[in-house]
Amino acid sequence: EGCGVVGERGTKGLAFLKTFAGVVGNEANAAGTDAATIQSVVDAKADQVAPVIEPESRGIRRFTRLLSTRRAKKEDPPDPAGARVECEHPNNSLYTFTGNLDVPKGAYDGPLTEDDVHLFPDSKKKLSLVPYNVLLRGSSLRNTEWVLGVAIYTGHDTKVMMNSSAAPSKRSQIEYGMDRVVLMMLLLLLTMGTVTAIVCGVWIKNDSLKNWYLRTDTADMVFDPTNAPLVGIVAFLTSYVLYGYLIPISLYVSLEFVKVMQATVFINQDRALYHAETDTPMRARTSNLNEELGMVHTVLSDKTGTLTCNSMEFFKMSIAGGSYGAGVTEIERAVAKRNGNPLPPAPTHDSKGAPVKSGPIEPGFNFKDSRIDGGGWMTHAESRVFVDFFRVLAVCHTVIPEGEPKPATVCYQAESPDESAFVVAAKRFGFFFKARHTTGIDVEEPESIDNETVSSSTTKRFDILNILEFNSTRKRMSVICRTPEGTLVLYCKGADSVIYERLRHVPGGQTHAESTQAHMDNYAASGLRTLCLAKRELTKTEYDAWNETYTEAAQSLEKRDEKIDACAEVIENDLELLGATAIEDKLQDGVPQCIEQLMRAGISVWVLTGDKQDTAINIGQACSLLREDMKTHVININELIKLEGDRLISKADFDTQGREQVRDQIKKGIELCDECSAKGIDMGVVIDGRSLAFALEPNLAPDFLSLGTGCVSVVCCRVSPLQKALVTGLVKDSGKITLAIGDGANDV
Repeated sequence: EGCGVVGERGTKGLAFLKTFAGVVGNEANAAGTDAATIQSVVDAKADQVAPVIEPESRGIRRFTRLLSTRRAKKEDPPDPAGARVECEHPNNSLYTFTGNLDVPKGAYDGPLTEDDVHLFPDSKKKLSLVPYNVLLRGSSLRNTEWVLGVAIYTGHDTKVMMNSSAAPSKRSQIEYGMDRVVLMMLLLLLTMGTVTAIVCGVWIKNDSLKNWYLRTDTADMVFDPTNAPLVGIVAFLTSYVLYGYLIPISLYVSLEFVKVMQATVFINQDRALYHAETDTPMRARTSNLNEELGMVHTVLSDKTGTLTCNSMEFFKMSIAGGSYGAGVTEIERAVAKRNGNPLPPAPTHDSKGAPVKSGPIEPGFNFKDSRIDGGGWMTHAESRVFVDFFRVLAVCHTVIPEGEPKPATVCYQAESPDESAFVVAAKRFGFFFKARHTTGIDVEEPESIDNETVSSSTTKRFDILNILEFNSTRKRMSVICRTPEGTLVLYCKGADSVIYERLRHVPGGQTHAESTQAHMDNYAASGLRTLCLAKRELTKTEYDAWNETYTEAAQSLEKRDEKIDACAEVIENDLELLGATAIEDKLQDGVPQCIEQLMRAGISVWVLTGDKQDTAINIGQACSLLREDMKTHVININELIKLEGDRLISKADFDTQGREQVRDQIKKGIELCDECSAKGIDMGVVIDGRSLAFALEPNLAPDFLSLGTGCVSVVCCRVSPLQKALVTGLVKDSGKITLAIGDGANDV
């Protein structure tokens, strides 16, 4: 995307085309560039460009003559000798992009298929363009000193410019109330002025002459008996000025003065709102909503980064049916403490008397297990599964390494803290992700161990063939690569609910499926974020057939995302389960005390998270959302989900029965809420994502809102970003003053 000069309407765009054509025309002989290349770029605007550009050089004259010939013959322009970009029309979607790049085969340094070489040797190589191929306006370059690019959207057509809009005006309920009062006073003023004008005009015309001492017969137009309409108009204006003091204009000034004083003196100077660790005082950016802070009825919050620190640490894992990793999470300690059974503090010395380092071993990694440390896994009977497990961590990601490619100095730049933690964990286990190239990545893998340490390692190249990216709908990510051994493998990681339904069917189930699920349930009960890892080996025949379909979908300019997802569904099946990971995201300091104080103030707290139900409940207990003295009502349809997963009921039956079960559970919750209210007992609700999808339907949403507003806390687990937005909109539209924090606000 350009920076505002190129492509803006008016003389700037024409001047650019003139300069661009002149430069290319002057260098046509030296570079061997035909003017048709220029013509293909500006063909769409030929009618406007041709009359403006003057033939200042031989290249310009050829360019103008070529355009005139094309228009006269109405021929389609020839395929230019250079590259060609086809893309969607300008739009305001920052996270999507659909386009293709046609590159001459001589300039393409990537792998060519047999069809490219033999069937279509003269055609161009068509490459699909995806969002990460686009640098948005305002982007900064990193890891490189320069790039070569093509400006596809410029000026006001850039995505950033199309997303720019005036900041919405947020006004408090008091200001809205004042506006209504002032409007009523204005209507009253107009009514009084109109009545005064009518009475005055009628009296001057009919009765004023009887009062001879007023001498209205000789008066000017203000009291002229012969021109009553004009008298009425003057009387209306006079009364409007006299009665104008009914409008309390000064009240606005007084109210604004009070708000500014509240913000600058009381809020900004409040020492109780000072964060000493980061030296950050309170700053009121606006004073419009001061009084709203004391009228909040419901707080909606995300978990990650709001209740927790968003600092992910690799903590435990399950491989080949075995659970690895020692230690107790902070959430486990918080839950045990609230239940009256505090756990002993972490040991300060190991069995040999050496001091134990507290905190993570390195940022993103807090895993301790003597069975794995120092390459101990290499002697395990299932060592091949360990290799595949660690390869998924090292290969299935979009991380970019920075700095010197050494384990001690490399720095990983990742889209999320989870991905960074996985790559750091792979490095600690001996699978060091060193570098990323255009078509592959380099991973340093251990070869042998000596005296419980890795004695040798080798750098291996993994050719990345396809990346099926993660999104909130798919809940998984896959990478298809050619391993150093020459085999084609699909590595996949994702939520257990998604991976398990795509495992290869084996009579009696896969060997370690049940034990891995049990480990994940234990991890979730400890408040850890779990993820499943799996793989699938592919034959060249089935990959080539699938890749042909995938390439067509990736190059489609219409409904590309839907077509790519459909292709992913085909290949992401018959998976072999490798294991699961567990990552800890620690609670922020003071979160339980803060939530407890909000509840004591009569404020309902809703937490919207994508975690599993057990994880959400344990975090809710650690955060004081769900207390022992509360009544907790859980809404889920786990039995139906299991039946659907086993294909014992159809999708239609699942929807019908699920909707009825959710309706019954909501009604039961409302009855229970009324009973708790009569007894003076607080109540909380926990609902999962599948049940929430039914609860947000138009016929059930009012009952669900009634249940939620009657509880002091609501925990929605396994929810998607769209469901977070729907829940926030539902609560906000109820008329209650709502405070949304984190994703609960951003997704709306």
